Amino acid sequence: SKSLKLFLGSIRNHAAFHEDCTVGIGQRLFDEMKPKWLRIGGFLVSRGGGPREVFLEAGGPPPGVWGPGQGG
Repeated sequence: SKSLKLFLGSIRNHAAFHEDCTVGIGQRLFDEMKPKWLRIGGFLVSRGGGPREVFLEAGGPPPGVWGPGQGG
């Protein structure tokens, strides 16, 4: 939705580590939307560095719902 797009755009130039931004986005979405289950992943490949993957999972998946693992 447009609201989500504007929210994510507002964080674009936020001066913080990638991990902090990813977790902050997940926590804010969980607090505002109050979903039963939320899982987000942040992926970054910086210039000259290795890839970084950050995951946040809040709540538990509903019974019978399958989601891919977060491991590599």
